[in-house]
Amino acid sequence: MEAAAGGRPWLRICRYGEADAGRPLSTFAKPATADNATADSPVSPEARAAQKSTYSSKILFHQIFVSMHSLQDKLYFCIFSLCKKKALNLMYDYISGKLVEKSPTRVVIDNHGIGYVVNISLNTFGKIKDEEAVKLFVHFMVREDAHTFYGFADDNERKLFRALISVSGVGANTARLVLSSLSTDEAFSAITGGNTNVLQSVKGIGGKTAQRIVVDLKDKLLKAGITGDKVDFSHNTLKDEALSGLLILGFNKSVSSKAIDKIMRQTDVQNVEALIKEALKIL
Repeated sequence: MEAAAGGRPWLRICRYGEADAGRPLSTFAKPATADNATADSPVSPEARAAQKSTYSSKILFHQIFVSMHSLQDKLYFCIFSLCKKKALNLMYDYISGKLVEKSPTRVVIDNHGIGYVVNISLNTFGKIKDEEAVKLFVHFMVREDAHTFYGFADDNERKLFRALISVSGVGANTARLVLSSLSTDEAFSAITGGNTNVLQSVKGIGGKTAQRIVVDLKDKLLKAGITGDKVDFSHNTLKDEALSGLLILGFNKSVSSKAIDKIMRQTDVQNVEALIKEALKIL
């Protein structure tokens, strides 16, 4: 029996679950709380929520599993549990329909009389504009307290979102913030080029998280078939420095930004001084 189990992971899972039938629930590792967190290992609210959800899922799995008497039932339950996460995302590829509500963070799409609330990034918000009918590629996320759709104007953005949330410490909201602060091409270039400074410019991403994203995803993105134009971030630095100089001189930020964008589109400016001088001519 042991030899047979060695080549069948699902059988080992069933046997371990069966062996735990008499195990007290109190022996399962409980999630960290504010009371048991220490200065050396502080627990963030997101991490605490994730641990609580995992703990609750383990308890539920244990209770359902031990209530089953048939090995066949236990086998089906194990297979379903292992495949559930993957299957849920295979269920929904895109949602299309009439755009009935739109904001920078979410839209409501009417599809045959059902209104789907879909969370979006600023990139997607800018691409769908004021279209009456839209089609968004979706990622369906299931948590203990919510079932949530995240929508994307193109499949590349969705692939990048899924890659980001696979990184430890990066949740759906952080991934969406990355795709709102950077274009898909900028995020792709920053990760594959190892540019952690660009990633750190996104609110909520520190040095360690930026490094982890680069280490975990650099090769993965190149192999995943995600396409993107290479972005030269030196132009962004040039613009930021010129904009900062114009603000010090007392010019309006929005007007100055538009003037700089216009100059950079029409001329090949190589330094901050020349860019500011050109901007002063049209402000």
